[in-house]
Amino acid sequence: MKYYFVQYKKAFAIRLLISILGVLFVFFFSYSTSPLYPDYYGGDSAQFLTIGKEWMLGRIPYKELFDHKGPFIFFVDMLGFMITGNKSGIVIIQSIFSIITVNALFDLAKLHFNSNRYAITVVVISMVIYKRNYIEGNSVEEYCLPFLAVSIYFQMKFLYHKLQQHSPYAAVFYGITFGICAMTRVTNSVLIGAGVLVISIILLLQKQYLNLFWNALGFLLGFAAVFAPFALYFTWKNCFQEFIYGTFIYNFEYAHKMPSWIKNVCFNNMVTFFKFYFPYWCLVFAAVPAFWRKARHIALFYTLAFALETYLFLSGQLFPQYPAICMPQAVLLLNELVPLDMKKSVKGITTIIAFPVIMIICAYSIRNMTDSFNIYHVYHDLKDSRGSYESLLFQIPDDELDSFAAYGDNRFKELYLAYGLTPSYKYFVIQEWHASFSNFVKKDIHSVFKNGNAKWILTAGETNTISDILRERYDIYDSIDDYVLYKMR
Repeated sequence: MKYYFVQYKKAFAIRLLISILGVLFVFFFSYSTSPLYPDYYGGDSAQFLTIGKEWMLGRIPYKELFDHKGPFIFFVDMLGFMITGNKSGIVIIQSIFSIITVNALFDLAKLHFNSNRYAITVVVISMVIYKRNYIEGNSVEEYCLPFLAVSIYFQMKFLYHKLQQHSPYAAVFYGITFGICAMTRVTNSVLIGAGVLVISIILLLQKQYLNLFWNALGFLLGFAAVFAPFALYFTWKNCFQEFIYGTFIYNFEYAHKMPSWIKNVCFNNMVTFFKFYFPYWCLVFAAVPAFWRKARHIALFYTLAFALETYLFLSGQLFPQYPAICMPQAVLLLNELVPLDMKKSVKGITTIIAFPVIMIICAYSIRNMTDSFNIYHVYHDLKDSRGSYESLLFQIPDDELDSFAAYGDNRFKELYLAYGLTPSYKYFVIQEWHASFSNFVKKDIHSVFKNGNAKWILTAGETNTISDILRERYDIYDSIDDYVLYKMR
């Protein structure tokens, strides 16, 4: 009895340790939400924060505030604002998600090699690698990761142990994971999609038709558990079509018109691809020893997932946060580098190639971590980032600030949060960028600004979509650099 109690205390201490590491990671590196950086809201994160805050205040995403991500991240940010009244409440939710992620990675490591020291080391290395793709925190990838990590744990448990049947309860969780990905960005589900396909093929080959049926049903139930509440909510708010358009249809248009970075590839692109996309490359290194030790099902999974991710990452833009969904793949690679039944020669070759690469990436990430502690003071000083247009904002009378809209590029993403303003219009930032991928959105932006009553509009950069409206309905009140403040006639 005493032995089991000691083992329980040891296991609890280990879980507590890695959970604390997960919380500290969010606290120090989620620049856009952490209370350590109170006046910084980020780029994409600022859009999500703005919609989350306004949702808390009663405005409906898609219907009254547009963005082309699924509603889950807006929902998380809305809950965060409800908890504390400011962005710091989101850190609480992020910490919970981070705790689940690191514990799932710990379990994934122990599936292959049952050693606490090894599993802790794997978690730490994975988090160091993950920092390269974490950017500023509060990304859609961050909220998919715990679901992806747990799903990969279930899938690898099936593949490692060569089970005859697959648990339908695990399939329910795959459906939940796919639902979370679909309610953020559907392509985030590519890794578990590959696993589901491989497991389905295995069950078919083993003639486990009934088991496959129950798994398919479980997957659909899991997906419905996530999708249905959002669908019902937006139906209740009379904007189901807007929800579907913003979450799915616009993104198909976006993917169709967004040129691949490969078409204009240069040396800097390739450096970025290898520097930031290392978690994606992990499957290449992992597949070789898996093939060699004749773990065919696992090797097939790695190969298929790598092929799908290759198409995903080469067909769009080279954004550094995209491969964050591949974080569990670092654990899969490290598992393969600690083989249990592989010839020493192949182990040596694999380790010689892969292990130094991991160490280089970790060293580079650690250096990036130390530099990042000063990110607010060095890179996002308010005077530098907002000083140019701040003087224009201060010219707007206080009693008219609720009749204001910003129209411009990325420089305005955190404007509403930084100055406590409420967007007057559905399209509140990067309007020209949104318009460039959809004729429908372009026409809708024009209609919203044409029929709206915002007394003040602050612009930066191109204003082609509403140039006639500005010319016909507004006068230039003041300008500085390329910022122009317009007042309605």
